[in-house]
Amino acid sequence: MIALGNRVIVKPDEVEKISEGGIHLPAAMDSYERREKSETTTGEVVGIGPAAWLDPIMGGKRWAEIGDRVIYAKYSCKYITDPEDGKEYVIMNDDAIQARI
Repeated sequence: MIALGNRVIVKPDEVEKISEGGIHLPAAMDSYERREKSETTTGEVVGIGPAAWLDPIMGGKRWAEIGDRVIYAKYSCKYITDPEDGKEYVIMNDDAIQARI
């Protein structure tokens, strides 16, 4: 999967479910977990488009590199599934990245 234009691909952090008794529950893709994942705002950059952050208004240089952990705007992205490995990622415009961790 390759990011195009000013897009950035991020692998969102996993959402862990812990019961009230402290037992780790395995992740299941139900609607509750999907809602929790959509509210996740941290992850690792795995792809950067060739035009990301190069606009002079955006500073003209990259703010993050592949492998950096970042905070991104909560509702600024779209979930995508990589057809090769079946993992979910989020894709967003470069200006949705708010900070490096």
